[in-house]
Amino acid sequence: MKHLAGIVIISVAAFGLPAPVAAQNRAETQLLLEMRVLQEQVQKMQLTVNQLSEKLKTTDSRLDTQANDSRKGFADQKLLIDSISAGLRTLNERENEGSVRIAQFSQELRAIREGLTSQQSTLAEIANLLQPLSAAAFAAAAATSTTDPAAGASPPGTATASGPPLSKPPVIPPNPTAYYGTAFGYYYAGQWELAVTALAAAIQKFPEHPEAPHAQFAIGESYFQWGKHFQEALTAYTAVVTNYKDPQVVSDALYKQGMTYEQLGQKDAAIKSYQQVIKLYKGTSAATQAETALRRLIKQPTA
Repeated sequence: MKHLAGIVIISVAAFGLPAPVAAQNRAETQLLLEMRVLQEQVQKMQLTVNQLSEKLKTTDSRLDTQANDSRKGFADQKLLIDSISAGLRTLNERENEGSVRIAQFSQELRAIREGLTSQQSTLAEIANLLQPLSAAAFAAAAATSTTDPAAGASPPGTATASGPPLSKPPVIPPNPTAYYGTAFGYYYAGQWELAVTALAAAIQKFPEHPEAPHAQFAIGESYFQWGKHFQEALTAYTAVVTNYKDPQVVSDALYKQGMTYEQLGQKDAAIKSYQQVIKLYKGTSAATQAETALRRLIKQPTA
């Protein structure tokens, strides 16, 4: 019934209205239909955008989770690497300490071996001398007992004549550690002249000993502290840099080389030594001191 009424109304409107008005209504109706279609499409697109937003949120959440996991994994790996590096440094330090001790033991064993060889030679010489002396003593005792019974017999093994003296007394080479210890004792006591002599003798006698670079550096320090011996100190420090590879001793020697150049009034050479310390031994105490000295020299006006 409602449909019939609608048809009647539409028919009346169609036949009762002028043609332009009907055409306008049809255009508006078509426009409304198109707008409704567009609205539906917009709603579908909005729904799709909402779905994509949800998916993006989910993806972002997963990416954040993966990023956090990656960061945590990297942090764990860094801790592991740091731990391994620390372990390697410890092993290297222990290996270096072991090498130093082995070198010291080798030096001491060599000295002991030389001492034993010298003692064996001396004992062999003594044994060779005792054999004819024992035979002569036995013959003398026998002759005394047959010619003069009242004189009594000499105790067995007693020599009646003195044999020739030993060619040389036994000499035991000094212990290298004790040798260096004595030399450093003069240095720590501030006896600079004795320290220079003893340290130079220790280096000459045991040049491969682990204390040799420290002894050479101490010679430079002795000359430096002695006063008015800065050229000799410079020569000693240069010998450390040239002949040894211990980074701690060499870096200290380079720094003290710069200080000695300053005492000699050679500012440019001092700056060069300080720059060399900073470049080759960055992070050491000598490099830190060299940076301070370099800043001080650069601020000074050139004479």
